Amino acid sequence: MKKRRFLLSFLFSFNGMMYELMLSQNLSAALGGTLLRYFITIGLFTLCLGSSALAFDYFPEKFKSVSYLYRINLFFVVGLLFLPIYFFSAELMLGKNILSYTVFQYVYHAPLVVIALVTGFEIPYLFHGQPDDRKSQILAFDYVGMFLACLAFPLLFIENLGLFGSFVFILALQGVTVWLLKALV
Repeated sequence: MKKRRFLLSFLFSFNGMMYELMLSQNLSAALGGTLLRYFITIGLFTLCLGSSALAFDYFPEKFKSVSYLYRINLFFVVGLLFLPIYFFSAELMLGKNILSYTVFQYVYHAPLVVIALVTGFEIPYLFHGQPDDRKSQILAFDYVGMFLACLAFPLLFIENLGLFGSFVFILALQGVTVWLLKALV
């Protein structure tokens, strides 16, 4: 059971960071690849991670079970299936001048906010009810997952699978993560 929490911590952070990097890549292609855009994206992702982790403390105790984390992630995976359609529709509306460029930037960042909020909830859920020494170990696996995602994205995924192939692979890995989470419920 303990090892499963470590693996889940690693997978949650790996997947979350991969989604952030894929969205950053997509945003750079759609809106122009500048350092400012990347810094805004990474800052927004980090802000939402921290905000959702902080909000976890205000949840009623009955919502702090692993079964709720499972439900959130199941809904999350289903929502991610529609992400390519979301971006295609947004680009189509911009091309037909239905959206202004300013509004388009907000529309394009909305999935990043949602993904970061969900990812930020995951570690507090895994922490809940665990002894302090286990919390630091769970957090260590979280950081390692994010680090390895930052290396794997440019060196393996984008190079070999492209952006859409990387998305499909990580979505499948998210499905495996939800399946592993189901065993904890």
